[in-house]
Amino acid sequence: MTGKPAESPHKSALTQLIIERAHSAFVSMDVAGLITEWNPSAERIFGWTKSEVLGRSVADVVMPERYRLAHSHGLAHFLATGTGSMLDKTIEISGLHRDGREFPVALTISPIEIDGEYSFHAFIQDISERRRAAELMEQANRDLIRADQIKSEFLAMASHELRTPLAAISGFATTLLKLDGQLSAEQRLEFLQIIDRQAARLSRLVEDLLTLSKIEGGHLRTEPQQVDISAAIAQTLEDLNFQDVEVDCPAQLSALADPDHLQHIITNYIANAVKYGEPPIEIVVRLVKNAVVIAVCDHGDGVPAAFAAKLFERFERATTTRDIEGSGLGLSIVLGLARAQGGDAWHEANQPTGSRFCLSLPAEAVITR
Repeated sequence: MTGKPAESPHKSALTQLIIERAHSAFVSMDVAGLITEWNPSAERIFGWTKSEVLGRSVADVVMPERYRLAHSHGLAHFLATGTGSMLDKTIEISGLHRDGREFPVALTISPIEIDGEYSFHAFIQDISERRRAAELMEQANRDLIRADQIKSEFLAMASHELRTPLAAISGFATTLLKLDGQLSAEQRLEFLQIIDRQAARLSRLVEDLLTLSKIEGGHLRTEPQQVDISAAIAQTLEDLNFQDVEVDCPAQLSALADPDHLQHIITNYIANAVKYGEPPIEIVVRLVKNAVVIAVCDHGDGVPAAFAAKLFERFERATTTRDIEGSGLGLSIVLGLARAQGGDAWHEANQPTGSRFCLSLPAEAVITR
């Protein structure tokens, strides 16, 4: 812009009032890059008062260090050529607060020439909230895409896992109905046992799906109470009718836990050790700082390193040469149950071979003191 007649006192006062009351920061500098104007919004956005910044280098006050050399070159280029790539348009860039933190801003700089002398005037908006909103929107979109993928994975898994036991139940039930008079007592018993096993498998799958739905929907009920860990492990092994486990647990060690959820987790860990590991299977319990840590250990091949990081995700199962049935929901449910009780669940490599599936729970003594 070129020089023009001086403004009337009224118009000049109005312009200054607009600048003072503008919601955006307004910052002016001269050809030396020194601040000549700084409105209240600039004070709010950058943390410096007007009296503190007048006459100081605008680059030192509001620009992260990585921009300062380019700013100096750009200013020199404009004064030599009258052109600048960042002028008279809005750009998004990082600003520097007084406390040293960077934050995103929308910046519009306009050069004005009066009586042959240039000055530069910028309107600056803090767009942190807008950026956060955009990031939240992007995350929501990613979550929706992931949710759709999970739904597809679930439908594929459920279709297969439900179809297999249902087909077995239907097939053997049909055979019993059609050939009842031709089957021996041993054959009928064998068919009924297969139907019973497949019905139990179907029931477990449905129960897992319901539990996972409650966890992810935030509707899981937990009733934490003082639990004797040694007694809880013994009861779980008795209910499983599985005594071939070495237990190393200090006497009278208690944790704050939901008894049913605790039994579910220990049962799942033992089932994994039996399916994927090799004996001996051990349960080791220790008090670590303010937590009771329960580790179920086996001596099999262990979990491949590339798979370990996603072991507790839905529908994931370790690669194995054995064809072992399962929905891939078990460890995902374990993690949800553990965290619902204020604990955590994870996997470690056992030494020299095998896996350690761990559960931490708040130590009861810590809760009650």
